[in-house]
Amino acid sequence: MTIMIVEVYEALRAIDVPDDKAKAAAQAVSQDMTREIGGLRSDIAALRKDMDAGLAGLRKDVDSEFRSVRSELAGVKSDVAVLRWMTATSIGLMLAIAIKIFVT
Repeated sequence: MTIMIVEVYEALRAIDVPDDKAKAAAQAVSQDMTREIGGLRSDIAALRKDMDAGLAGLRKDVDSEFRSVRSELAGVKSDVAVLRWMTATSIGLMLAIAIKIFVT
């Protein structure tokens, strides 16, 4: 049994289209819409699949970049630690020199 769009059928009957032709036209419109909706659903499913694949690739790229940034930050942290040590040593030496100059 085919599905018919009642509104289309009633509109055709309202303008005096014969009953059999109105039913056939309404059924044809319904079948076309069903086909189009089915095509749209498959297009949406394909798009969703493509987007999932693209997002997976994007996640992989972002994770790789975060790992790279983290490793670079580790290097910067070690450099900062060395600079702190050097600064503390320099300040200590300058204080020792200043004390030596002004105290003796």
